[in-house]
Amino acid sequence: MKIIENKTKGKIRKILCLLCKHETKHVVISSIEKSGSEYLGDEASYQWETTYEIIKCRGCDEISFRQSFYDSESYEDDGTYYSTETIFPRRSSDSINIKSHQNLPNNINRLYQETINCYNNDILTLCCWCKGFSGGNLS
Repeated sequence: MKIIENKTKGKIRKILCLLCKHETKHVVISSIEKSGSEYLGDEASYQWETTYEIIKCRGCDEISFRQSFYDSESYEDDGTYYSTETIFPRRSSDSINIKSHQNLPNNINRLYQETINCYNNDILTLCCWCKGFSGGNLS
């Protein structure tokens, strides 16, 4: 396995910003690239590469984490290779920002935060069992 530090440091990425709510330029402030290959026999091998980046929005300075993965098996029908990108925290144009509710009881505030996190991460089936909660309405 080969590891390279800060290979992509300073590069600019266009990514949807969680706070700006639109695609903005993000600068890579730190990165680690890991790559390797494995011999599979019969002159075949498997190659892979994963890049981890800490990125910062150039509009609002929000910090995020980007992971990009590529392997020798990731190719389209036409032979074009592609990589898989994941941004943390996850986001979409429909993401909801968690608001501060200092006057809420701790258990209701925690439930609110978990609900927003589930929505933002496409966990749309939210199951909640609350001890002692009977027939009330959370809305």
